[in-house]
Amino acid sequence: MYKNIFLFIFCLFFSFEIKLFAQILTIDDALQIALSQNFAAQLVKFDQQIAQNNYQKGNAGLQPTITGNIDYGGSVINAKQEFLTGSVQNVNNAINRNGNIGVNMNWLIFNGFAAQRTYQILGLQKELTNLNVRLQLENITANTIITYCNIVQNKQTAKVLTENLSISQERVRIAKDRFELGAMSKNDYLRAQIDAKRDSANLIQQLQQIKIAKIQLNQILNRNVKTEFEVSENLPDTKTITYNEILENLKAQNTQLLIQRKQNDVAFINTQITKGQILPSVNFTAGYNYANAVAGAGILRTNQNYGLNGRVTITIPIFDGYERQRNIQNAVIAQKRQQTTIEQTQLEAETNLTQAFEQYQTSLELLKIEKENVIITKQNLEITVEKFQLGKITALEFRDAQQTFLEIQNRVLLLNFQLKVQEINLLRISGSLIK
Repeated sequence: MYKNIFLFIFCLFFSFEIKLFAQILTIDDALQIALSQNFAAQLVKFDQQIAQNNYQKGNAGLQPTITGNIDYGGSVINAKQEFLTGSVQNVNNAINRNGNIGVNMNWLIFNGFAAQRTYQILGLQKELTNLNVRLQLENITANTIITYCNIVQNKQTAKVLTENLSISQERVRIAKDRFELGAMSKNDYLRAQIDAKRDSANLIQQLQQIKIAKIQLNQILNRNVKTEFEVSENLPDTKTITYNEILENLKAQNTQLLIQRKQNDVAFINTQITKGQILPSVNFTAGYNYANAVAGAGILRTNQNYGLNGRVTITIPIFDGYERQRNIQNAVIAQKRQQTTIEQTQLEAETNLTQAFEQYQTSLELLKIEKENVIITKQNLEITVEKFQLGKITALEFRDAQQTFLEIQNRVLLLNFQLKVQEINLLRISGSLIK
């Protein structure tokens, strides 16, 4: 019966593998799909397009505005008019018509260089949007790699559990033979069957974890969550990371730090715009108009005029209750605040980097130890199986050796996964995750 249980679990796992084998998804494929199809990536790219569209001289006030207007109207009136000459005119249903066509231009020629500096800010905002796109893509890249590696790690764990179940089934076989020979108690035989069932349940749960992890990756890739696929058998190779190198990368490439520096540039230009408020402004307007009026009653039968017009207006700020001075002081304070934010961001980033690197180094050391333990516990389990067959050890000792070997294997798999997560975190903090 228990052989049938093992056969069922093995076939379940094997059929699961075969079903997905036809659609192998590499980590590079996953990243390509995520960076193009993920909803968050699409949304920030829309923001990027808006910022690009806003980066126009006209949007900053560096170009004049030109408008055209057409006006036409009329009226029907009854008029009684008495002139100074003594003549009287009575007109009923007199039709008056008038129309106007014109083109006007308005150009703020000078406003304390505010327009030029506003154009600079629009350029900086475009660059800020690009940095926010990069930040979002970094997060998507990290989530995609970690989720993908989680599937690989869960698959490797399922493989270990399958091997562990095989050992448990072998123990059931040995226990059955020894029980039938009268060399083992029924209690030990039943205990072997219970442990085998428990291991079967653990494998089923692990296979479920793989399905859940794949659903999560499908969500990141913005595709049907039930899409079936296969992943690589092993985690991507871990890169060699040195602290000094990633620290230098952080100072030059950390996205959060770059954003704060760009914000500081914006604060500086805002200060210059505010200081420019004390300067006079010059505005120029010009136009061409054509007007025509036809009257059914009155002195003039028709009235027509057309021609150019223009005006230059100079506005000189004299006193506004110290409002401009207050604005300048606040702008200078805002700039100093932003500089402090840069220093804070850099310190936090370096702190996170140092902590992450220490965890990374510790995981490397632990992995080395645990890999050595795998070799030792495997040898110990092989000896334990031989002794159990000979009846030299108890079922409890057999189970203890089996569980120890399983735990060490799982710790190695978990450490490998943690190392990959820590590597991604280090690359992300240092600004080296994407180019």
